[in-house]
Amino acid sequence: MGELCWWSDRYPEPRALLECEGRAYMCLFSVDKKAAMAMCSAIRFTHIGRVTFAALSLSLLPPLRLHTNLKAKLKFLMMVLPQSVVLPECEAVDVLQPGDAELVTAHWDHSDEESYVQKRIELGSSACVRGPEGEPLSWGLTHSEGAIGVVHTMVASRRCGMGTRVVTALARLIRERGLVPFCYVGEKNEGSRRMFERLGFEPAGAVFWVLCDGIPEPSDDSED
Repeated sequence: MGELCWWSDRYPEPRALLECEGRAYMCLFSVDKKAAMAMCSAIRFTHIGRVTFAALSLSLLPPLRLHTNLKAKLKFLMMVLPQSVVLPECEAVDVLQPGDAELVTAHWDHSDEESYVQKRIELGSSACVRGPEGEPLSWGLTHSEGAIGVVHTMVASRRCGMGTRVVTALARLIRERGLVPFCYVGEKNEGSRRMFERLGFEPAGAVFWVLCDGIPEPSDDSED
């Protein structure tokens, strides 16, 4: 189960979608609570052990809590680039190479899984500004569900517009595929939020990263 796969509750008009990145990461999307409950009940939490759910809306936390233990939770702001926004003209950028994965992972605050970063470099879109010796100075990529992420600029190269160039390049690539650029910004990452806002990204609500582990213990309490 190392590959990316998708599950839906019905076809061709699904109400709930579950994205699985092996056994380590999952994303759950649902249009209503009933569909979310059904999808959560179908996940075999007793077999998969620890798993991180990414980009969950607040409404999906209660259905998930009924079927697994929520051990940790991080809050992010989802931001979306409206179709009406015209992206600025920027200098051309390079793309990340598999050999860059170690450096990118070392500067990613939210994970230390180099294998995931390498896979996203190989399979997804990426953008990178390089120095005179070819070293990455600023970069970003797309996650498996399409979000712009892992955006970082080396300290000595900040305030030069490199991050803006990287995000602009990624947003263009996403639009060329007929999709809507979006990202997740850490709750306290004001610098990143301001950069995305300058490019025209708008807040679209809070989402949560949740670490789940096993199933809840049976309760002795009974409801009246």
